[in-house]
Order: sequence, then C-alpha cells, then structure tokens
Amino acid sequence: MNPITHRIEVFGKHPGKFYGGQNRFVEVSHQLGIKSLADCIAVRLYFLHGAFAQDDLHQIAQTYLADCVTEDYALVPATETHPYDTRFTHRIEVAPLPGVTDSEAENLKARICRADIGSLDWVSTGTSYLLDGDCADDELVQLAERVFANATIQHY
Repeated sequence: MNPITHRIEVFGKHPGKFYGGQNRFVEVSHQLGIKSLADCIAVRLYFLHGAFAQDDLHQIAQTYLADCVTEDYALVPATETHPYDTRFTHRIEVAPLPGVTDSEAENLKARICRADIGSLDWVSTGTSYLLDGDCADDELVQLAERVFANATIQHY
C-alpha cells in the first residue's frame, strides 16, 4: 500500500444546539460590521499521511478524534471537502504555519503509532469554518484575519 494523505473532518451532530442558539462567530462578525454573515460552524481537520486501510481510518476517527455522542466525522480525499448542508456558501480553512508546533498533531501521531494502526508518516491539523451569507471577498478576508486566524502562528 502506497502512502497517501487522508483528510478526516470532525463536526458536531447538531451544530449550534449546544450554544443556546447563539453563534459566537456571527456575533463577532456583526460587531466588526459584517452583517451579511448568517451562520458559521467550525469543523476540525486532520490530515494523516501514510498507508492505511479504510477500516484503520474509521478506527482512528472513532477512537481518537470524534466524540460519539456529540460529533460525527467524514473521511474525505485530501483534495476534496465534505459536502455539508448546502446553505454554507463559503469556507475558510486555517492551519498552523510551517515550523509552528502542532501539539495536537504530535499527540495524535504518538497515539496512532503506539496503537500500531497502519503506517503513519506525518499528521497535521486545522479548522475549517463554514459560512452562510452573502459575504463579499473583502469581508471574507477580514473574517479570516480578524476572527479565525492568528497571523503570527496560522495561515488561511
């Protein structure tokens, strides 16, 4: 089996349900004057490069990544994204800059290697923000730079 990069996306089963109906991302965007954002959810991203059977990836997601009560996950080819609810019209993805320590990825790699699941070369993490609204390009940049990413340690 040749090593390839796998993408695992972890998301809430009921987005917004556990926040009492209030969406902090929408509130912050409105405080910035971006009134066109109607909804936003965060999806955790995991990129695993190595040789894995499909069952291995499910085991990793179920054991280490997704809380079976409140979360679900999708195994997606690394060059694609999961087609969530079609109302989300924009996506901003944020990840650590090269050279920045990714503690979550390091910990996950150690756990997968200890469990002897597949053949893992490297892991990286990120967050995908799914946005609903008629946001202009400059508003998306403002959201990425002022709400979602810390330019000192992350890129989008």
